[in-house]
Amino acid sequence: LLITDDLEVDGTAWFDGTVNFNISSSSLFYAQPGTAASPSFSFAIDQDTGMFRRAINALGFSTLGAERVTIDSGGNVGIGTTAPSQQLHVLQDSGDTTKVAVFAKSCGETCTGISDVDIINTRLGTSAYAFLRMQSDSDGAPDIEFIWDGDGNAGADGTWTGGGADVAEWMPSLDNNLEPG
Repeated sequence: LLITDDLEVDGTAWFDGTVNFNISSSSLFYAQPGTAASPSFSFAIDQDTGMFRRAINALGFSTLGAERVTIDSGGNVGIGTTAPSQQLHVLQDSGDTTKVAVFAKSCGETCTGISDVDIINTRLGTSAYAFLRMQSDSDGAPDIEFIWDGDGNAGADGTWTGGGADVAEWMPSLDNNLEPG
């Protein structure tokens, strides 16, 4: 069957086999917005998993009919949240205990010089910003539990455990500049 003009299907079209769309770069392919439960781009045997338009200029990705990942109009990516406020915003369910886990490949003693997590910052080292900050916010008032400033100074709220060790005794350093104090 060769159709040389427009073909409009009002309803569902089923194709058994390979379907090729010869779309030139100036042509467009439009899909319906879809929802998390019924994404526009999904799979024949898993129709509640896929990609959909969650809002104007925003994408959503769903599994099992629930939105799992959001990319908003500003390019922020949300995992577990539909309103990401940072470039990468991870929000856990209240019953979960781990937000992000980083696992290193097991390689025994041959992994010298390899770390599980590298935090690379191109700013000059100053105390004007926190290089690493951990805080709790259970009552709506942020409470810094641990902070590592850009100039290398660290501080913690509370006491250190492990026989009185301080940051320098527990933190590895590439230049061996950390000293117990």
